[in-house]
Amino acid sequence: MSDWVVVLGTLSGTVLGAGTTYLSQRTQDRRRATEVLRTDRRRIYTEFLSSMHGLFLEVRMARQAAQAPLDSGLPGDSVTFRLSLRKIQPLEAQKGLDSLRLIAGDATIERGEAMFRFLREVKPEVLRANRWSGWHHQYRELRYQFLQAARIDLGDVPKSSRSAQ
Repeated sequence: MSDWVVVLGTLSGTVLGAGTTYLSQRTQDRRRATEVLRTDRRRIYTEFLSSMHGLFLEVRMARQAAQAPLDSGLPGDSVTFRLSLRKIQPLEAQKGLDSLRLIAGDATIERGEAMFRFLREVKPEVLRANRWSGWHHQYRELRYQFLQAARIDLGDVPKSSRSAQ
């Protein structure tokens, strides 16, 4: 009888040890997968923001190229502006948006799409100085909203201050 107790004790110890090892490894794998996803999201969000800012800079350069001299009081050449906008290739921004759609949460995707649409649907009215200021402010607001949603996706607490601008 004592031989059976030893065998059962050894067997139960082996099963318990194997089960504990399995659960421990599974927990480590989940943590590692979560960290890999978080790292990938952070990289994709950064690339997306960079591509959006590149698009913003191209719009700004198109506006500057079409602006009338400041002392003329004229709004600028809207034909030149429209032609310049058509020449902008949004390939990097579109790739960034597509990557975002694959990995981000719904709120982050929604805000990213809003920023992309905003930068692609620029109207000639932004040639006027007073309109440009409002347009630029709206771009910064969309960027801020995207950053807040991305922080939530990453598990960070969104900052309450507007220092992200």
